[in-house]
Parts: sequence; C-alpha cells; structure tokens
Amino acid sequence: MLWPAYIPGALAPIEASRERRWALVGFSGGGLALGAYLMSCATLRRSDACIAFDNLYYWVQFDAPLKPFMALTYATFIIVPLFVSSVRGTTLLAVVAFLSFSATGLLYRAGFISVWCFVAAVLSGITASISALGRGTRGRLLAVPTSNQ
Repeated sequence: MLWPAYIPGALAPIEASRERRWALVGFSGGGLALGAYLMSCATLRRSDACIAFDNLYYWVQFDAPLKPFMALTYATFIIVPLFVSSVRGTTLLAVVAFLSFSATGLLYRAGFISVWCFVAAVLSGITASISALGRGTRGRLLAVPTSNQ
C-alpha cells in the first residue's frame, strides 16, 4: 500500500530533470491516493486472512468495477516512475520489479499479496540504496570528502 507513493516520492527529490521530477511528484500524488484507497478498503471494510496453499492469503473487499484493474494500476504506479526517472539504476530496478511482480502473480496467485510484500521489502532496500547514491552524487545526503594532499 505504500509503494505506489514511496517509489516516485523517493525518486523525485534526486531527479535532475525538472519535467521528470514533476512527473514523479504527480505519480507520487496518484500513488498516495491509490494507497489511501487500498488502506481504507483493508481497514474500513470486511477483510480476512487465512493460510491457502502454504501462503498467507488476504481477502480484501474492493469496489467491483475497480477490482479487475487493481493489480495493473498498482504495478503502474510502481514501475512506470522507475522508467520515467533518469536516476542511475532505476531502469534495472523497473525491469526487476516488473519481472518479480509478474512471477509472483503467476506462481503465487492465492498468496500474491503476502509474497509480493516480501519481494517488495527486498526491492525497498535496493530503492533506498539507489536513492542514497543519487543524493550522494548531487551532494545532498552523502558528503564525499576531498583531499588537497
């Protein structure tokens, strides 16, 4: 529920291109709205969890007209900003996120949410590294000491 806002939000401050930065801010706002909708569905409506096929299965009640588009919309707010960004390493992360999202959907249909959350946790570490490295090269987060010797 956090990734649709987290990914573009983490990339926007380190994006060098003004146009791309604004696109990432837009994706972050849309991702925040999507995350709020998903969180409200999970907390304000009837939901449940059980073990199915050796995986944790979550049952969350989405609005019927939106349900067929939820996975695609969720993936779009995560993967497209990675392709939009010019920050080094994001294209590779976009491909890895797309492949892992697709593989999780194909292999763990019943337990998709719990398995994807695990994969997303691993990818979060990669995203944090890219963000830190990007800020370091622009002098915002990591200071690189210089020597005049």
